[in-house]
Amino acid sequence: MTTPDPAIKLAEETALWLEVLRRRLDMFETRIDRFDEALSENNEATARIDKNTAEVVSLLHSWKGAIKTADGIGKVLRPLAMIVGALATIAGSIWGFFHMGGAKP
Repeated sequence: MTTPDPAIKLAEETALWLEVLRRRLDMFETRIDRFDEALSENNEATARIDKNTAEVVSLLHSWKGAIKTADGIGKVLRPLAMIVGALATIAGSIWGFFHMGGAKP
């Protein structure tokens, strides 16, 4: 039996290791491709959520403005309603006094 040449043995081992490394790199590339796809989908979902959130925030800001407007109108109408109510009470009392018989002796 002859002893194998160390250079041939080293070349075979190197070729084997290179094949193992190539396969691992292929697996790694496949994994990276899947991560890239998942990241792309995630970025699209994030963009949709960002757009929807912006719409909701815009709606809430508009409601905030509407509430401030209604509050301002309410501040003006409250005293006006008190004045109108007081005048209606006075007018009703006077009308009732003269049309319902007024003061009887």
